[in-house]
Amino acid sequence: MWVLNKGKILKQSSSKRICLFNSSLIWGGGEKWHYETARKLIDKGYDPVVFTHPKSLLFEKSRKAGIKVFAVKVRNLSFLNPLKMLWLLVKLRRSKCRTLIVGLTCDLKLAALPARLAGVNKIMYRRGTALPLKNNLINHILYRHLTDAIIVNSLEIKNILVERNSSFIDDNKIHLIYNEVDLHRPSNIDEMALQLRSNGEVTLGNIGRLVEQKGQKYLIELAHQLKKQGISFRILIAGSGKLKPHLNNYARRLGVEGNVVFMDFIDDIQAFIHEIDIFVFPSLHEGSSHTLLEVMAARKPVVAFNISSIPEIIEHNKNGFLVEKGNSEELFHQVHQLIQREDLQRAFGRSGREKVEKQFNSDQGINKLIRLL
Repeated sequence: MWVLNKGKILKQSSSKRICLFNSSLIWGGGEKWHYETARKLIDKGYDPVVFTHPKSLLFEKSRKAGIKVFAVKVRNLSFLNPLKMLWLLVKLRRSKCRTLIVGLTCDLKLAALPARLAGVNKIMYRRGTALPLKNNLINHILYRHLTDAIIVNSLEIKNILVERNSSFIDDNKIHLIYNEVDLHRPSNIDEMALQLRSNGEVTLGNIGRLVEQKGQKYLIELAHQLKKQGISFRILIAGSGKLKPHLNNYARRLGVEGNVVFMDFIDDIQAFIHEIDIFVFPSLHEGSSHTLLEVMAARKPVVAFNISSIPEIIEHNKNGFLVEKGNSEELFHQVHQLIQREDLQRAFGRSGREKVEKQFNSDQGINKLIRLL
């Protein structure tokens, strides 16, 4: 098969056909990784195929980018549907995929056996959640017998799998590939004007789905404390989710509804990051947060809860502040300190950028993945 790639004619063999499978309807770090990995694989001469939910942003972005994409809806018990498994087997066989990279456990349960029967040589599972897998019979079969490699994006996730799931996961299968940021991509920040800042106002920002895991209630409590101190500020929260009505009510109860702005989903997070002074990240558990890397690449200081994988990114008192999980008082104290010291904001911003350039720069991750392929 011959294809045109950036003006060059490349000969592609079936060994370069990689299938990326992520059926999530939402757009998060894992979905972003699958999309960007597909694009980078094309640049490296590979021929990716994406399987995803037909109404997802991953489906839309992949199709617009010219990536071959199949629509598939997956639920936790979809692996019990023989017609869906047969459909997937046919698609994998006709696509002549030689490697399958799966982003969700429910996807792995559905796709692993059809992939083997379709002749896929290597099945990989990418895990970006710093929680152990359930110790059940299905997972023993999946990860011991049907999965060839497990990609994790933080050392913390690897340690959790080794310590908590050693009965069915061989640590030799686990490969650490950090998230990465493209530091050379063009920026459109001048084209988007949020213009939500008034003179002398400090702008704090947060990006994440409005769910319990992301801890946005601590941002509202932070707003309450800042308002009591008479500080001119605004907190911008970019994201959508089921907790939005509850968080709005909480903000009204604490009298900060005028200081906390819920902006729903924002596609261009670069423009959003450009508008803020300090990024506040009160997540209760995370993998290796791609959002934090984007923020640090933009030279913005960070205050985050000291949980799971976050200390691999944020170095306390060097490129940000780490706060005890759930400690609203300490969160306020550290944010307040940053607000008062613009010199510290600049120092943290410079240090964060340096760390991204050194450890999370673009091409490091894709080169490691290609070696694993």
